[in-house]
Amino acid sequence: MDELSDCLDLVAETLRRHPDQREGQAYVNAARMMWPGLLDDIPPECDPFTVDRRLPAFLDWLAQAHP
Repeated sequence: MDELSDCLDLVAETLRRHPDQREGQAYVNAARMMWPGLLDDIPPECDPFTVDRRLPAFLDWLAQAHP
């Protein structure tokens, strides 16, 4: 779980530095930085990059899919 905590910290930092990013974008960008290639197989219904309401599904998927 430490890596997921690090990802959440990165999301918070990203949102502080780039307030123009939506929360879903920040989560996707942080996950791509932490685990390159992991999001290549994300189901569209779990991708919050363009739709923030998918964030809970993304977090569930990430908890199961991350290394």
